[in-house]
Order: sequence, then C-alpha cells, then structure tokens
Amino acid sequence: MTDMTAAEVIVRPATLADAAEIAAVHVESWHTTYRGTFPQAAIDAHTVERRLALWTHALQMPSGARSLFVAVRGSAVVGFASLGPLRTDGPPIDGEGEMNAIYLRENAQRSGIGRQLFGAGARWLRHAGFNAMRCKVVRGNPASGFYLHLGGQLVASATFELEGTQLVEDTYRFDLTDHRG
Repeated sequence: MTDMTAAEVIVRPATLADAAEIAAVHVESWHTTYRGTFPQAAIDAHTVERRLALWTHALQMPSGARSLFVAVRGSAVVGFASLGPLRTDGPPIDGEGEMNAIYLRENAQRSGIGRQLFGAGARWLRHAGFNAMRCKVVRGNPASGFYLHLGGQLVASATFELEGTQLVEDTYRFDLTDHRG
C-alpha cells in the first residue's frame, strides 16, 4: 500500500549528493521485493555500503553514456532509474538501450512514481538516439506486470544461478519511436 502520490514527487537527474539515498533505496527494495524469490544469502550480501560504492562510482562517470534519475519527495529519494546502452554478452544491437535498474521504496510503489521514472528514462534514451529500450526482470518480480502494462513485449528469457538457486530473467522490449512516456 502506498502512502504517497506521484504528484508529490519530482523526477530529476541524480547528483553525487544522492548516492547514499540511492544506495539505501536499492537495498531496501531488494529486501522487500526479492524476499522469497532470491536466496536469503544474496539479499543479505546486498548492503548499503556495497551499493554506495557502486552508485558513487556511477555518478562520477562522465555524463552522456549513462544516466541516472531519482524520484524525490521533499528532500528524500524514494526511487531511481539507471539507463544506458544495452549491455549484452553477444554483438551489440543497434539502436537499443536499456533501463538496467528501476527501484522504489515500498511505500512509493503502485503510486505512479515508477511510471514517472520509466517515462524520464524512455525520453532520455530516445533523445540519446536509441529507438528501443530493454528492461530485464527476474521472473516472479511484480515489475513484470508493470512492464507489460506499459506496453513491453517479452523478447527473451534466460536462466541464471544465484547462490545455488536457478532463476529466470525475462527481457521486455519497448519501441521508443512511438513511446508516449
């Protein structure tokens, strides 16, 4: 259940000063979203200190190749989205970018804030010259329904192992040439 609305939130590009709150949102979201899906050891290893190092590094990278947006209510970060070129083990896919992370505090979910972050990310990718966006989500995550609701097409699935548990990751594709977000 949400206790905030999208109207109370501003979505803006993240700054280095946001790194600690982004890390806290990332860890909180992992603990609330993946409990029962991911092995507990993997969730416990996802600490604020580790995420702080990751997001501090990302925010210190030169701008242009990647982007990070935050959803802010008052002075508190309640969600974030990270975007950039599509990461792939195979050959690059021309014109395709990805939203490789979108996380919200539990009390910000199902309030329209995720849609705001998604829209900001889609617009950034479109303006950066990408004609499509991909999002990966572990099967069983409620975000699957979110992506389908926003018009995502399931284009791939892959199995991976985490702490001895087999999981399936689904990839959704969004055409940005006609995306309204």
